[in-house]
Amino acid sequence: MRAIFILFIICLFSSVCFSESIAAINEEVYERNHPYYVEVCTVSRSKKKTDIDYDIYPGHSIFYIHGVCRDMSKDYPYVGNCENLKNNRYRHKGVGLSVNNASKNITWNAFPGKKLFFNGLVKDKQRLTEDLIQRKLNYSIEKLKLFDGIEVHREYLANKPIGMSVKEHYARLNLGIDFAVNYGRSVYCSRIPIKKNMIDPLVVYLNNVNKPFLNREKNYHWNLLANNCSHFIHNTLAHIGIVEKQRTNAGAKQLFNLSVPANEVINFSKLTVDKPIFHKKLLKDKVRSDIFQKERWIPTRHGAIVKIYPQHKNNDVFYKDKLMEVVEFFPFPMPSSILPKKLQKNKRKFMSIIAPNTPYTSLEKNYEFYEKKYKKALDKAHFQNDASSEYLSYISRQLEEVKQFKQRLLTINK
Repeated sequence: MRAIFILFIICLFSSVCFSESIAAINEEVYERNHPYYVEVCTVSRSKKKTDIDYDIYPGHSIFYIHGVCRDMSKDYPYVGNCENLKNNRYRHKGVGLSVNNASKNITWNAFPGKKLFFNGLVKDKQRLTEDLIQRKLNYSIEKLKLFDGIEVHREYLANKPIGMSVKEHYARLNLGIDFAVNYGRSVYCSRIPIKKNMIDPLVVYLNNVNKPFLNREKNYHWNLLANNCSHFIHNTLAHIGIVEKQRTNAGAKQLFNLSVPANEVINFSKLTVDKPIFHKKLLKDKVRSDIFQKERWIPTRHGAIVKIYPQHKNNDVFYKDKLMEVVEFFPFPMPSSILPKKLQKNKRKFMSIIAPNTPYTSLEKNYEFYEKKYKKALDKAHFQNDASSEYLSYISRQLEEVKQFKQRLLTINK
């Protein structure tokens, strides 16, 4: 019965075709306005033209933090505040983090910079070939040493080609899944601006997550239901107070603590864009109320957008990708595609948050949306005369800031 249920969960990530229109975001302007941010990402499903087994991988979540960097001086995965790693031998501004079920002595590996993590150091107009992939793979293994210090579970070595090193075999298990993701997949991310003072707690937490495995106190074991890639990302952000922690390895109760990649992107987009910011609503939301009291900050804010990193188009290696399934809960998980359209609530939401030229995908629309949202919150607070001075001051500051950011963006776009 358990095996059948696990197979059912895997089927939740079955795919549908999708042709997207990518909304461009001026990253230079964005990072000037929001120098620190995280991205909670889900990836599409890919199929390799030359390897039928590649299609067995179901959905996946990956994580990017702008402001955290890989410490390239270490011979194992380790991160630090980018401001403290200015002499890194590979310069980058942020780090991609991913969980691979073959890993034995780490939960996550760190991939320095967006160009490596998403694009695999391949330019948009380059033709992606097996030879080019091999060169980029060799660079990642031999020059950057991204897979040093990592041990692999024995069962994942069974299919290692004769003559291939364990390190290269493991790197290939990561390729197009945990780094160089756009080789075969599109990536859909809920991007959340964060405060500068959240970077160091994230660094400490992440290194502590890997520590017991690197110290060989125990082995890491990935679990589809009880401790997967999405749980890791969610609980990392729970550590800095953005969301409530999800339970892992909770036995029968785990069915009520499932973490599904596409649905996590939906949930974080709801949190950062959809949720009301009226004073009374904020007070009733324990997680947001707590972080507001501690940080004078909430994650429902301007600059929270959905960023899409599309699959590499000029591609000799991978077929066109397909969008992974979104899950509906009744209360148990069911794939949207087997349900009548009127019951596909989460699927409709996912399609709406990745649609172009909306407050989710357009920075200009997002700033306009939040300017109105802050004004309404202030007007209601003044009318009801029941908001704290801290709340009024915070919303007023956000309103002035979003006006400045909006004007800066309009000036650049002229």
